[in-house]
Amino acid sequence: MTVGPALPDVGLIAVVPDSWGPEWQSRHHLVSRLAAYFQTVWCDPPSGWRETTRDTPWFRIFETIRGPTGAAFDVYTPPAWAPQLHRPSWLAQVTWTWRVQQAVRRLRRRGAKRIVLAMWRPQMAPALHASAHDLSLYLIDDEYTFSDEPGPTPPAEAELAAAVDQIVVHSLGLLEEKGRFNPHTVRIPLGVDFARFSAPAPASDPFGPIPRPRLVYVGRIKRNLDWPALELVARQRPDWQVVLCGTESPHSELPAILKRVSSLANFHFLPGRPSTDVPAVLQYADVCLLPYAFTRYNDCIYPLKLHEYLASGRPVVGSAIRSLLEFDGVIHLARTPQEWPAAIEAALSEEDNSASAVERRRRVAQQHDWDVLVRRLADVISERLGMSIPTASAS
Repeated sequence: MTVGPALPDVGLIAVVPDSWGPEWQSRHHLVSRLAAYFQTVWCDPPSGWRETTRDTPWFRIFETIRGPTGAAFDVYTPPAWAPQLHRPSWLAQVTWTWRVQQAVRRLRRRGAKRIVLAMWRPQMAPALHASAHDLSLYLIDDEYTFSDEPGPTPPAEAELAAAVDQIVVHSLGLLEEKGRFNPHTVRIPLGVDFARFSAPAPASDPFGPIPRPRLVYVGRIKRNLDWPALELVARQRPDWQVVLCGTESPHSELPAILKRVSSLANFHFLPGRPSTDVPAVLQYADVCLLPYAFTRYNDCIYPLKLHEYLASGRPVVGSAIRSLLEFDGVIHLARTPQEWPAAIEAALSEEDNSASAVERRRRVAQQHDWDVLVRRLADVISERLGMSIPTASAS
């Protein structure tokens, strides 16, 4: 028997930058779990008009609805004839209005009487004017200027932040940068599917012949990693293996960096793995790395992989960026490249690999399980609507 959401009278529209698929971002975890509390529609982003006219198969001239996780969760894919437009502004608003109203109609048909509009990007501001709603959310999971240097928030984002009813941020840096625009701002950190990431290691070693100890980073290979620290570690300790698993970002500075470190015999690059494989990869690491440069952008991030690392039980070494400072003592922090070898040495120690140390890390991760964090978000939404989630739905 299918169990409906705790508050079936409430419908939530998630206006997201990603299409629904097997590679999950934080938004996938949040929205799919919110379906336990509200009727929910995930709105796939529309194609741009150039892509629509050039690449769209014939069947995409129709909109589609599919529900991958249950009766309370739908994925809405807009039709090709309602693409993403920017100019003229009036026509762009027409297509926005069509897409949002289709999601509203879907929720109304399922019995939703109150509508929550959730947006993840400044460019989604036209959705605010597309249809009547009872509560609007702006969920900020990044510093969207992507600037390494301090600077003002762009006017369009500041305007959206001030206009919505509720802002949700994940990091202390974002709370400071964006919270000043709206008194209704709350911080809810990113989490982990604890059961998956704490599961025992499979029999097959994904690193093959790479010897131990393996110092492993899993994620995008990008310019704003702390490359001086990684290179110093590899040069000072040739008996340690630095392993980066991920897809290379298209940053112009990156090829020269990668060429230099690739000359080191103990520096390894492995292809990105599907998100479903990451828990197994971590179980075969000896130390998990969070090597971020000290920039304005990194001051605002909350690494999704933090609690995934901790759930694996593996020791963690990271840069002392703002989001990681509150976990000092659970993970090892380095403030300069010169501090990294000693921090890794400590992480490799017998004490840091004891059963009690593994349990301490997993206990922190379990407190950040997605189910726990999504319940906090659901409480924020229901309270802003003047409602409360039935006690039986608490989990």
